[in-house]
Amino acid sequence: MRRPLAFVCSLIVALIFAGNLLGILPLRKNIPFPEDGEYVTVSGVTDEIHDNYIIVKNAVIVDGCSGGDSTDAPNAFHAVDDNAHLTLLIRFIEMPQLQIGEGVMIRGEIASFSHAMNPGQFDAYDYYTSKGYDSSVRNSVLISADGKCATVREYLRRFRLILEARIYEVCPEKEASVLCDLLLGDKEGIDDEVKTLYQNSGIAHILSISGLHISILGMGCYSLLRKLKCRDIPAALFSAGILVLYGIMTGVSISASRAIGMFVIRMFSHLFGRTEDPPTSLGIMATITALTDPAAITGVSFLLSYGAALGIMIFLPAVRKVLLSGLRRGGRYYGDTAADRMRRLLNAAGKSLANGMVSSLSIILFTLPVQLWFFFRVPVYAVFLNLLILPCMSLLVFAGMLMLIPGLGFAGSISCILLDLFEWLCRLSEELPFHSWTPGRPTVSAIIVYYLCVLLIILSGCDHSAVQFFLRLHFPDMRLLHKAHVEDVNRIRVVAFTAFIVLMLCIINLPLPQRDTSTQLYVGQGNCNVMITDAGEVYTFDGGSTSQKQVGEYIILPFLRYSGISRIDAIFISHSDEDHMNGCLELLENMDEWDLDIGSVYITPQQMHDSTENTSELLSLCYTEGIPIRCISAGDEWYSGDTQFTCLHPTADFKPEDANSGSMCILATFPPNQHTLLLPGDVQGAGESALSSAISEIIRLDVYITAHHGSSGSTSEEFLDAARPRLAINSAGLNNRYGHPHAETLARLDAAGCAYLNTFETGAVTLDFSGSDISVRTYNDMTERDRTNID
Repeated sequence: MRRPLAFVCSLIVALIFAGNLLGILPLRKNIPFPEDGEYVTVSGVTDEIHDNYIIVKNAVIVDGCSGGDSTDAPNAFHAVDDNAHLTLLIRFIEMPQLQIGEGVMIRGEIASFSHAMNPGQFDAYDYYTSKGYDSSVRNSVLISADGKCATVREYLRRFRLILEARIYEVCPEKEASVLCDLLLGDKEGIDDEVKTLYQNSGIAHILSISGLHISILGMGCYSLLRKLKCRDIPAALFSAGILVLYGIMTGVSISASRAIGMFVIRMFSHLFGRTEDPPTSLGIMATITALTDPAAITGVSFLLSYGAALGIMIFLPAVRKVLLSGLRRGGRYYGDTAADRMRRLLNAAGKSLANGMVSSLSIILFTLPVQLWFFFRVPVYAVFLNLLILPCMSLLVFAGMLMLIPGLGFAGSISCILLDLFEWLCRLSEELPFHSWTPGRPTVSAIIVYYLCVLLIILSGCDHSAVQFFLRLHFPDMRLLHKAHVEDVNRIRVVAFTAFIVLMLCIINLPLPQRDTSTQLYVGQGNCNVMITDAGEVYTFDGGSTSQKQVGEYIILPFLRYSGISRIDAIFISHSDEDHMNGCLELLENMDEWDLDIGSVYITPQQMHDSTENTSELLSLCYTEGIPIRCISAGDEWYSGDTQFTCLHPTADFKPEDANSGSMCILATFPPNQHTLLLPGDVQGAGESALSSAISEIIRLDVYITAHHGSSGSTSEEFLDAARPRLAINSAGLNNRYGHPHAETLARLDAAGCAYLNTFETGAVTLDFSGSDISVRTYNDMTERDRTNID
């Protein structure tokens, strides 16, 4: 075995990774935290200080009083667990002046990290616990601090603040925020617009402290010391020490620790006369990360950072050998005529361009499943953008570092010019057609098959490749094969590689969004249903919330991307209340930026004449974006494939008592067994009476999205007698101020023999109508009561 240490490290990381996925490893402390909203006192040591929060380590939570005043600290507290040394994220009412390593006592309100409740939604609990944080405390005030500090880390923090002030002094604010992130790891102040632009264009990785920074700073320092006649060992140790301090100052991110660790291993290998082996160094650093922080290795930072490095080491050489070996070698031009010089220049430029394209393509292909698993989409032109941008990065980082030296502030102009160029290129790419591909989150089996194809490509680049084995069967004399058929071998390799890439992209794009499904999203106090018909059309019924901020951006859009949906064929808005349409307004307003295509918007005739602010904004956005807006009323029917849709309420001449009573009510009937789903908005009163009359002609309603979030003023006995639903889904926010769903409504559902689910308990509910029976899947585990009722 050529790399036994690398193999052992890979095995350890693989075992810990598998243990994480299977839930075998105890990654999180099992500690009985106080309930959310309870005020407690926290004592611990300040570990990180940010603009609007701090991280406290070795913290102990002591009892407080539920709902108490945050400024009232009792005289004595009882520790929840004296041995429970926690890591807490503390947010203050007013940020105090603190130092790293300072012992503090803080009073605040417990706020545990929230779990995702919908597919694709950001999971704060997983994100923060993967960083080692156990919980958060908000609305905090500082009770006392001991004034001590961890000298080295505190002085490094102060030095970073001086450097940040220097950057803002030299550069404009927007460019300065990007440079602070790129050079110093300060991600809090970066301009949100630029950050989103980089993410959408596929170049956000340039903002991470990575191997480029380490190479410029570490090797630059080492080379300078050697030129100054410093001996090898002191130069190596000093350079390694500088990088370690730089890593501590910038926050010791996953990518920074990997690059710094590999550089230190490289220096020590050189000192001890050993040959540096990048795969072994990478394995050692991955093992250290896995052993010290097991939860981190299933996070996106670890997978992308180490995945990109691994791709460069093992995948890129194979791809380069497969593709570039088939290129015609440029002739040798020994003359010194202008034509010869031009040929040499063009030949070198062509090789450089080809190598850059292959490198960029290889990294993107190797990490594609990771990107799709976490982000559900990839920028199509990222290969070309990285080809243009990455060669400029060395100059950008070097100029940025020079700018920090007093008297060399003019170098900041170079950095600003390059950042403006990057922004222009990103905006240009967004204007091009098909600038993003949204296949959604791949399945685990698709990822496994994908990486099996990657393995075959790697093997095809080896000396004893599968291609050569295949050819050996037809050409026993490999010497003749090498002389006479080398071009055929190269041609076969290129064709096989292209076929594998097409196959891999097809695999990762499967399965396509499941059809004949309806997903009731959990949007807090609001309503949103996303339906995919058997014809593949996508409909959204309502989309809004009064308890979740920016519900369109943080819940609806991530679900669409998770499901591989980039086009909404129709949006149906039942009525003009904010909790049913503010998310739809977000989608319409940002459809170009979010790369969404929206076909049309449907409202009732009553809404068309509505003068509310929401309806006026809706009409204005549709007009601005050129989206047709149509009215439907009771009796209108249409098909999407074999899925039938019928509007049951309101009639064109219905006079609503209020906006709720005039809510649009849509009945969907799915093949092959004509299962039915009713989406009634907030219908109540006279509107529900009219709906009851219309729905009585149906044999039996299968699924009912409870009207008005389960309000006692809807879902009357009259309606239940007429509809006889089998399953009701209550879309309401946890602990909402209205008390939805009301106990009276749940009692009526129980009396009618109708099972029900509450989205604040189950998360998103997905109904699959494609089989002989309706399949019900919830995002969270259902309670035993829910299981019994559904069965």
